[in-house]
Amino acid sequence: MKKSILAFILVIVMLTVSACGILPGRDQSADVNTQLPKVGSFEKLKDLLSQMGNSGNYYAFDSRAVMETAGAQKSDESSQSGGGSYSGTNVQVEGVDEADIIKTDGKYIYYVNMNSVLIVDAYPADAMKVVNKITFNEESFYPYEIYTDSKYLIIIGNTYYYYPMPYIDMGEGEASEGSEGVSEEEEEKKLETSRVMPRFHSRDTVKVLIYDISTPENATLVREFETEGYYVSSRKIGSEFYLISNKYVYLYGAEETEEATILPWYRDGSKDEEFMAVDYDDIRYFPGGKDSSYLIITGLDLDNINTDLNVQAFLGSGQTIYASEKNLYVTHSTWEYPVLTDEAVDNDSTVSSDAPDRMIMPFDPAKTTTVIYRFTLNNGNAVFAAKGEVPGTLLNQFSMDEHNGHFRVATTTGEAWRDDEFTSRNNLFILNSSLVITGKIEDIAPGERIYSVRFMGDKGYMVTFKTVDPLFVLDLKDPANPSILGELKIPGYSDYLHPYDENHIIGFGMDTIEAQITDEKGNVFGTTVYQMGMKIALFDVSDVNDPKEKFSMSIGDRGTYSELLYNHKALVYSKEMNLMAFPVNVVRAPAGKPLEYGTLTFQGMQLYRIDPDNGFTLLAQFSHLTEQELKDAYTRGYDYMKTVERGLYIDDVFYTVSKGYITANSLETFAQIGTLKLQ
Repeated sequence: MKKSILAFILVIVMLTVSACGILPGRDQSADVNTQLPKVGSFEKLKDLLSQMGNSGNYYAFDSRAVMETAGAQKSDESSQSGGGSYSGTNVQVEGVDEADIIKTDGKYIYYVNMNSVLIVDAYPADAMKVVNKITFNEESFYPYEIYTDSKYLIIIGNTYYYYPMPYIDMGEGEASEGSEGVSEEEEEKKLETSRVMPRFHSRDTVKVLIYDISTPENATLVREFETEGYYVSSRKIGSEFYLISNKYVYLYGAEETEEATILPWYRDGSKDEEFMAVDYDDIRYFPGGKDSSYLIITGLDLDNINTDLNVQAFLGSGQTIYASEKNLYVTHSTWEYPVLTDEAVDNDSTVSSDAPDRMIMPFDPAKTTTVIYRFTLNNGNAVFAAKGEVPGTLLNQFSMDEHNGHFRVATTTGEAWRDDEFTSRNNLFILNSSLVITGKIEDIAPGERIYSVRFMGDKGYMVTFKTVDPLFVLDLKDPANPSILGELKIPGYSDYLHPYDENHIIGFGMDTIEAQITDEKGNVFGTTVYQMGMKIALFDVSDVNDPKEKFSMSIGDRGTYSELLYNHKALVYSKEMNLMAFPVNVVRAPAGKPLEYGTLTFQGMQLYRIDPDNGFTLLAQFSHLTEQELKDAYTRGYDYMKTVERGLYIDDVFYTVSKGYITANSLETFAQIGTLKLQ
């Protein structure tokens, strides 16, 4: 009897638990997206787009963003491995991989070269050879970036399709006088002239190709898919792969808008050769959203590569992303411009009386806001968890960070060129897991804007610039009360900050000088700032209240630049090997004319030793150009196929890569070991 009663109670408990949706093993994340309202119908979608004003914001994919932890990855000691260590892509968060144009596994180099992907057997270095060249059947497909692991090569690129849209009937119009007696053939001809010829709609897609590279020489395509829109960014966390894309929506009017053009489409090539539209009931929207685009997040667990894709569409957009191992943060910025009414114009003597209601260049700046969406990540599924917003706009992915359950973000408001109450100001906000602001520092460095940010544990580092480079040290230990600990003002600025250790940080940027501006008579009426050569600096932040520039080095003169200044993935860094390297174009100014652009004297990879006692030491520089080609570069240019794009190391060999060549040099003697022509 007691057993029967216990069994009955157990059944009741299980039924109650099941009804509440909390059975053990059930993935609760699948229900969380229901927090957001669904679009539901074509008419509701058009209504939402109309409310949003069909805004046309423009976004670039996130390859400018910069990163956080470097480099040396341990090989799996397999028979294919070239040795004990090799360089990985410089990424922002340890354990969260980012796509790049080149990867290595310690034996092979995988490289996006023009419209193909090359697989090079790179070890031993004196016998390098191309063992596979992956080309693509579709002429319209162009590869962007890749990922690799021990099983798969993932290629991300874009493609496009053209297909005709239906005729648009512009109406028959009124019959003209004397039209009686017109033949049917003439009437039909008249009707045809009232119809617009069919338009050709372009469907741009982000396409992903996944190859089995267990045998790199015979890489086999095992999965492909594509989503309509444009590439924003991606991340790979272990076996989990996430793709973020945008599709812009253009609403031409209720009568002219074809339903097919405003739905987000995708195709899973392994399951179906045809494109499928995301159903209205599966499209969610963010209440109060102001951007008429789709944010599309596609996820796949590579350990279960044949499972269905997780494709989710949100009426919104993504501009810059940050990912930790458990969360994805997607942000986009909005601009609200003030409307000048007739009354405002009449009361402002500086405005023409016939000024339009909406000014192209309003006197008050736009109100800028960055909207933040948080998604939890689990087995290839991204689930909406929270939404928040902060004033201002972001610089790049390094403006964001997650630490101990809080999200930190740095923004700039206002405009740096103004000197009134609307001048630029910089801010730091700390938000909780619900993306509610818990603490903030505002009005940092008025009149300047953020050039770089780096978060390191309980501290943050921010560089702003207008005429000098203030480096601010931020105390973020208490999420409710962040504060500025110290400040250092020096010439120049840092575009990218990279951690060395807890007491030192490396800055990569530009040297600058301030010069007077004079008129034709030599009268001084202002000052300006000139960019000079590239600058690298080592900052000592052991005394947080008094940071110091311990060492610095200038590279070249006005016109010198490096991809590292806008793309962190160009840096090769290993603290264990005491090595850092990056590609650079070195320009030298004419003698006695430092403000003039000079001539190219070097293009290639520079290798440095760095330590906090001796600073920077140039060890070697590797170029694919001959001395004569460099001499002729100013007058004749040079072969861009020899532009060194990336460097990497495998054991004690350093490789430099251009579209035309791969060269290998010893890290002990720096002598060339081998070279491989790619084209």
